[in-house]
Amino acid sequence: RLPGELGFYDLTTPGLMASQAKLARMYGISAFCFHYYWFAGKRLLERPLDGFLSDRSIDMEFCLCWANENWTRRWDGEGDHVLIGQDHSREDHVRVFADMIRYMDDPRYLRLGGAPVLLVLAALTGVAALELGRVRLGDGHLDDLVRPARTERLGAQREHPGAPGGSA
Repeated sequence: RLPGELGFYDLTTPGLMASQAKLARMYGISAFCFHYYWFAGKRLLERPLDGFLSDRSIDMEFCLCWANENWTRRWDGEGDHVLIGQDHSREDHVRVFADMIRYMDDPRYLRLGGAPVLLVLAALTGVAALELGRVRLGDGHLDDLVRPARTERLGAQREHPGAPGGSA
């Protein structure tokens, strides 16, 4: 099979995300969700997200999914082989939320009942970090954060939808 209307593409190509947004709206999609990778201050695969943020002509809501797990070779059965590890220290959690705020402050950021939506890949690990971020930032940005109690991926142990800290 060959790609459809947009053909082969690179997400960092100027104007491409605007085309994706237009196509998505034609099919009833109202928001994009970007994985947010943070490893002790090092961002990875951030260029498409940052390009989207800087192009105010893209008329599409968006939210973040904090990929707060180690990067491993899970795709080829080597799930114990860590390529890039997470820090999960108190200081690192404060820094990650301080960085996320610039996205949540964008008027296109997806909100439910006025509160920003943040998906968390490993929800139980993220709950303590969310609470810390709320306390340490102290500026109201995370007070009403909407965060689903779980996200799922292939082969993952599923958390109960009522997992602590979930609000949606």
